[in-house]
Amino acid sequence: MQRRCKVPDSSIVDQLNSVIAHHPVDEVLVALPMNKYGHLVETIVRQCEEQGIVVRIRTETFNLQVARSYVDDLHGVPVMTIQSGPTDGWALVMKRLIDIAGSAALLLALAPLFAIVMLLIRLDSPGHVFFAQERVGLIRDVSGC
Repeated sequence: MQRRCKVPDSSIVDQLNSVIAHHPVDEVLVALPMNKYGHLVETIVRQCEEQGIVVRIRTETFNLQVARSYVDDLHGVPVMTIQSGPTDGWALVMKRLIDIAGSAALLLALAPLFAIVMLLIRLDSPGHVFFAQERVGLIRDVSGC
């Protein structure tokens, strides 16, 4: 089993400053877990910001099983968006087609069972198969009059 020694945050920042001072750096990628190293990430971002260096931070700060995360713009504010369904385009159309085809196939496959249940209800109870009842309640006028 390999053991890792914890490197002090100040040492990492010093190394970053040394690299920036001695080499042309255009971008820095930070791939640290935010829940554990948030303060260090903030320091790195501040250092790079002062030097005009682009900083990229992994959006996978959560252990997502199905969803995807991406950076989005919300009225000029960058936010991380986590989404599990298809965003748009052909993936969404395909999902809808699969939903409709799957529903139709299941309805056809279960139609004999539904017919048997309907027959059993008719034999056991007088009246209609589907229960309908008029309810008393408050009717709201949504027309605004």
